[in-house]
Amino acid sequence: MRIIIAILFIMAVMLMSACNEPDCQSKTTNFVNVKFYKIENNELDTLTILSITAIAADDTVFVENLEVSSVRLPLRPDTTATVFAFDSNFGRDTLILTYRKKARLISENCGVEVIFSDLGYSRNDFDSIKVVNQTLIEDITEDVKIYN
Repeated sequence: MRIIIAILFIMAVMLMSACNEPDCQSKTTNFVNVKFYKIENNELDTLTILSITAIAADDTVFVENLEVSSVRLPLRPDTTATVFAFDSNFGRDTLILTYRKKARLISENCGVEVIFSDLGYSRNDFDSIKVVNQTLIEDITEDVKIYN
């Protein structure tokens, strides 16, 4: 009987320690969600995107020949600004997004996550732009509004 109680006690301790494991799922992201709007009426706009290129990141092309009302673009983790060149039916526009990065230790087992915050812009060639979310989180579907 003592053996059974000891085994049950050991199993209960193991189960309780498993419950204390931290959640390793990070909600942060380095992707910024951009939506395009008509400047006249603030309604979603559909653009014909010939290409979106990240400048100085080996000139990586993310989007080619698509009609879109939104795009999801990655920010460079090795710097505090990312430059995008948009070639669309409106011409060529440049957008420089700026941000801060902060590393946060989740736990020893999970490691570190990088939080992208204070999202802003230092230059754009669009009619206007508005940052609506300054901290990038997976669940957020709109971070930047661009008006044409």
